[in-house]
Amino acid sequence: MIQAEVQSVLKSGLGLDMSIGDIEVTAYSDTSAICRLTFTYHPAPNSELAGKDWTFTNVYGYRAESTGVAAGWEFVLRDHEVNAMQKATGKRWAD
Repeated sequence: MIQAEVQSVLKSGLGLDMSIGDIEVTAYSDTSAICRLTFTYHPAPNSELAGKDWTFTNVYGYRAESTGVAAGWEFVLRDHEVNAMQKATGKRWAD
């Protein structure tokens, strides 16, 4: 899925330039946390949307290593990302 999104964005000419802004981490137990990362997408200088950056926040669930469980990202909520891109461009990642 991610590979298809990246290929779609590259094909569209939007580029892949994003920067990370605010990061908020809320621990829910000794081994889990919710992380909110705010990104700003910078369309490629030669794209039709050059200079029309947009911002979105994704929510990630993280679990630390514990007995029998490897550390890693358990989920991501990307609604804001999808909606922000659609509002800015009229398209979704996979379009």
